Amino acid sequence: MKPFVKWAGGKTQLLEDIRLVVPKEYNKYYEPFLGGGAVLFDLKPKHAVVSDANPQLINAYLAIRDNVYELMDYIDSIDKKGEVTKELYYSIREKFNDHIRNGITTTETAALLIWLNHHCFNGLYRTNRAGEFNTPWNRTTQIKGSYERENLIEISNYFRDQDIEIICEDYKSIMVLPQRGDFVFIDPPYDPVGKYGDFKRYTKNQFYEQDQIELAQYITNLRSMNVYFCLTNSNTDLIQELYKECKINVIRTHRNINSKGKGRFGEDAIITAE
Repeated sequence: MKPFVKWAGGKTQLLEDIRLVVPKEYNKYYEPFLGGGAVLFDLKPKHAVVSDANPQLINAYLAIRDNVYELMDYIDSIDKKGEVTKELYYSIREKFNDHIRNGITTTETAALLIWLNHHCFNGLYRTNRAGEFNTPWNRTTQIKGSYERENLIEISNYFRDQDIEIICEDYKSIMVLPQRGDFVFIDPPYDPVGKYGDFKRYTKNQFYEQDQIELAQYITNLRSMNVYFCLTNSNTDLIQELYKECKINVIRTHRNINSKGKGRFGEDAIITAE
């Protein structure tokens, strides 16, 4: 299995490094910033609680779990329109935003999100302050499938065969749940490197320095309870200071979300208790 959407901050390129710090045995898996789910799909835990604050993203996960064939039919119906033109892209975007404005979260809504993710600029999910999707078209007219059929089916089967709870909550609601022997993977919006260093508008709300400080307190609580954890973030002075009592492994990574070549490399911090 692999992510069905491209998501800012996706962890596919860090999977080998993350595997090295995952405990060999743990009870339940928690992931409060689910995003594209690369780590979840790589580890394939049998018992998990996963969450994200983006309701449209969580709706897509639930649609894959509960109505995968209907979901694929919806996406196919858009793909059958043929060439991806500017007019087609913006008409689909407007339909998706109409769903957002009216609080609609259906299988069709999920299909619109997945289709847009494959045809928007750089696969970027970005919203304005009203929570409406505003990423422009990627200007690619080539006709191609907007999803991988076997991958969606495999994800659906995994969710239904295992004990995987999928919810839409702020991370704080999840971070109080783990108990001794559980494992938590935490991938928050990154502390920015420079004024415009890292994209962080996953929802209409931002994640500021104070949020990073509050998150670090939750990590302190996990450590005191002997809960296994792995946290990823950018390698900044703030992150080094907040987690100076933890083990920090710094990895050089590629930033796919940056449109400027010279800004596409950075340093990720993989943080664990020891």
